[in-house]
Order: sequence, then C-alpha cells, then structure tokens
Amino acid sequence: MELKYIFSFLGVYTILVMPGIMLAYCLFRDRELKEIFLLGNTLGLALAIFTGYFACMAGLARINYFVYVLGAQYVVSISLFLSALKSKPSFKLPGASSFPLIFLCLVVFVSRLIPLFYTQFPRGWDPSFHCIIAQKLLITGILPDNWMPFEPSAMNYTMGSHILLALVSKFTGIPVHQAFKLFYPFLAVLAALGIYCLALYFTDNRKISVLSFVSYSFLANWGSVDYYNWGGLPNMFGMLFLLVILLLVLKQPAGTGRVKNILIGSILLSAVYLTHHLSAVVIISLFSFYALLGLIRSGKLDKTSSAFIFITLLSLVLSFIPLLPFISKVGTITSTTALKYFDEPMILPHTALKNVGMLLSALAITGIYLVFREKRMGEAGRFFLVYWAAELLAVYFCLDYVYRAFTMLIFKENFTAFTPSRFLTDMAYPLSIFSAVCLYKVLEKIKFKGSFALIVAAMVMYGSPAIKNQCGPDRFAPKDAAGYEWMGKNTPEGGVLLVWDYWAPYIAWRETLYTPLPSSENRANEYSLDKLKVENFDSARAWLNKYGRKGYLPLDASVKPDLNAVRLTAQLDNLCLYEVK
Repeated sequence: MELKYIFSFLGVYTILVMPGIMLAYCLFRDRELKEIFLLGNTLGLALAIFTGYFACMAGLARINYFVYVLGAQYVVSISLFLSALKSKPSFKLPGASSFPLIFLCLVVFVSRLIPLFYTQFPRGWDPSFHCIIAQKLLITGILPDNWMPFEPSAMNYTMGSHILLALVSKFTGIPVHQAFKLFYPFLAVLAALGIYCLALYFTDNRKISVLSFVSYSFLANWGSVDYYNWGGLPNMFGMLFLLVILLLVLKQPAGTGRVKNILIGSILLSAVYLTHHLSAVVIISLFSFYALLGLIRSGKLDKTSSAFIFITLLSLVLSFIPLLPFISKVGTITSTTALKYFDEPMILPHTALKNVGMLLSALAITGIYLVFREKRMGEAGRFFLVYWAAELLAVYFCLDYVYRAFTMLIFKENFTAFTPSRFLTDMAYPLSIFSAVCLYKVLEKIKFKGSFALIVAAMVMYGSPAIKNQCGPDRFAPKDAAGYEWMGKNTPEGGVLLVWDYWAPYIAWRETLYTPLPSSENRANEYSLDKLKVENFDSARAWLNKYGRKGYLPLDASVKPDLNAVRLTAQLDNLCLYEVK
C-alpha cells in the first residue's frame, strides 16, 4: 500500500463526515468533545450511506452526482453550525486530561494501520465479494441488481458500505481493495471510543473507561483485532452504529432532547439496514428482547425500551423504500445458504473462549461477578450490560447448538443458520467493559504510583503479537495479482478464466470457475450449480461446451498442454494463456 493512499483517504473521509461533525456540535454541544467527535463521525458516515443509497436508487446517472447531495448536506450543516457558534456553550479545545486518551487513539490507529502495508489485498474471504460489489457500483454508478458478469444471480446483499468504498475510490483514485483496507483503522478507533463513552456512562469512572477502551482494542480477538483477518467491514459499521445508538438512548434527556436523540438514532439504524442485514438482525433482536423483558419485569415499558421501539419504527419508515426490494425477496431465502449454512463447523466452548479472547473472557466473567457483588454501577446499567452479553450468547447457543441439533435430527445433515460466530464476535463490545471492571479491582489492590499506566502498557503489549501475526506473508505475490490483471485484459468479454482463486474475478474482472458469493445470495440455478461441480480440465471443458462458453486456461510456460484441446492466445514471460477448443 502506498503512503499517499492514506492521505488521500483521510482527505475524502474528512469531507464525507464533516457535515455530521458540524451537526453533532449543533445538536450535542452540551456533551464532552470526545462524544461530539464520536457522534459526528458516526453520523457523517450514516448520512453518507443513507443519502448515497437514495441517490444511487434514483439512478442519478453516475455516483459522482453524489457531490450535489453532499453539497446540500454542507449547506444545511454549515448554516446550523454558524448559528450554534453564536450561542453558548462555546467550543472548547481538549484539556491536558484528554491527552492520554488521544494518545491511546493514535496507538490503536497505528496498530491497525501497520498490517495494511504487508498485504496487497485485504486478508480473508469476505473482502473479495465486497470489492466486487463496490467495483460494480463504481463502474455503473447505480446499485447493481445482479452478479453479472460472474454469475446469473440476483443481488441480495445490501450495499451501504460499498457506496462508501465506491465514493472513496471515485474521488481519490485509490483502488477499491485499498479503500477497503483503509477503513479498518478509522473504524477501530471510533469503536474503541464508543466503548469508552459507554463505560463512562455505566460506571462514571474514567479509569474503568480507559481500561474498557484498551480491553476492546488489545484483549478482544473476535470483534476487534481479528476483524482484519476475515474482512468484516460491514459488521464493524453495524456495531459502531449500535454503540452510538446506545449512547444516545441510555443518556437521553427529557423533552425535545429525547426526540432529537430518537431521530438521530433512527438515522443510524437505517444506515445499519442499508449496510449489513445480520447486524440489523442482531440489533433488532437486542432491542425487542430488552423491551419484552422490561414488560415481564415491571409490566410496562421504561423510557429505554420505548426509545428502542420508537427508533426501530422510525428507522423502518425512513428506509422503507430502499428495503422494499429486500422485503420482496424474503420468500427466496430458502434458495440461499442463509438457513442452510454448511461452511461453519460447530464451535466448542473452549474454542469459543479462545476466539473471543481467553484473557478477555476470564476477566469479563470475573467482572460480571464484581459488578453484582459490589454494585459498581446503577441497577439499570448493570441489568442492560449483562442483558447485552447474555442475549448475544443465547442467540449464538440457539443457532450453533439447538438449530444444528434440530437439523441433524430432522434432515440428517450438519448445518446451521445466519453464521453463529458473528454473535460471538459482537460479544467483544460488552465483555470489554466487564473486563475493565475486573482490572480496576486489581488496580485498587495494587497501590503504587504508575500502576495504572503499567497495566495499560501491559494490555497493549499483550495484544501486540496478534497484530504482528497480521504482518505475515501476503498470500498474493505482486506478480500473481498482475498475472490475473493481464489475463483479464487478454480474455474477451464473455470468456471464462479457468481458475478457482476467489480474488480472480475482482482482479481480472472476468468470470471464473468460482465466484465468492455470500450466504445471502441465490446460487440455485442449473448454470451455477453445474459450474460448482467442475473439478478438472475435462469437466471444465464439458461444462463450457454444455453452455456454449469460451474458456481460457492459464498455464506456466514449462507445462506443455494438449494442443488438440487448446491453442495459445497470449504469453507474458512464463505465463501462457490458452483458449479451450
């Protein structure tokens, strides 16, 4: 990755989120600057997704017409910002007490940035299909409704984060896969800051808040450090939006302030719908079961439950038009692998603890005990935080164990639904706060100067090996990616490259023998199912003949193929491309 990409990305990112930052100052200037920064960045991202989605749906010729939509955001936000500057309280720069948190934000940012220089393409399988969607959006300027030229399948995946990728790539010239990588450090800092602000609300203790920040950033594996290993960018967006919604709801004032928070929360939840369906399922289930438990406990809805309900209903109204195409396809879910997911084996309890983070899990379990024994937070906060973790664990258990047992009993097959590991991934957020409570108890026992800084430094060091592991060898040598790009240029449109690499379709921009489709997509057509059965050259040739397709086979120059079956069409050094006869 080139250094100039970072500065180009930062410039466009700032332009995208600045309207949100100005609006956050206008609406929440009674809050601390760190909260305004968090709310502003998150609101700016949500507005870019929300308005960009509508712009693309309206078919505004090309995605570059988004500049007019963004211009309208600037007109409104600047007007409100200038008006707000005339009234009190006035803007205050961060004091010396904020410097440690700013320093930790920089540490997190750099720790997530360093691995990006060691890989040409993002790690994991998921980024390959995300980059295909964003590239299709960039090429056409409108929301794609199919997976052509790779598969004759309809597009079911929601595209909010891909709009941001396309916008950044469009206005900076950064390749889509590089833009994908660069979102990681920015979102990691914002998520950690969200954990800090929530922990401060729950405990009213700044040391616990800092420990929560560091626990999430360096002790949590799934849901934090591990995001880069599998490419969960949409999930990162969804959980960031959730953190800010919780901050708005749990710290909601009375009167018009409550209405304001509910409105902003509904915009954020709308952005979740348009970004990641599974995150939306997580959030809606979290809100729904919380309201239900409140009714069971007291016979009425408290203000938190009612705010969750209002936000959910208003968000559905705001995003009803973009959601219509997805609602109309609900009946096709049985044709996807969403409810019949074979690719994730059962996660045993000890493996689950290890994947979430063994130290984080141990500290969090102890922290839960301390929260109840010593009543370190209010009853409402204590109940919600425990409920948050317990609900995610319960849904994971039902999907990975109960649902799987049912399918084995009824269908005699071992499969699950909705990727249960994602619910474990999302547990990193509440568990980080419980972990910090335990660590703070340790601090109370260690009474010597500098113990707090020492524990924070030790936590950062503990998480460093996991980040270092992401700096390992790239699965792609530069010549491999260049080879796929060359193959694409020498394969005519409509030709099929006879390779199985999941990055090949994006790099070559040609159909291959394998298209990385997420579980939400319908691959249940004869053409695609037959292609999945291709195992070797002979079966590939039979498949090509059956459907009247032209195939192109890349081989090393040292390999001598049967010239009765293929003919040479192009050569680059030791790489030969043959057309299948």
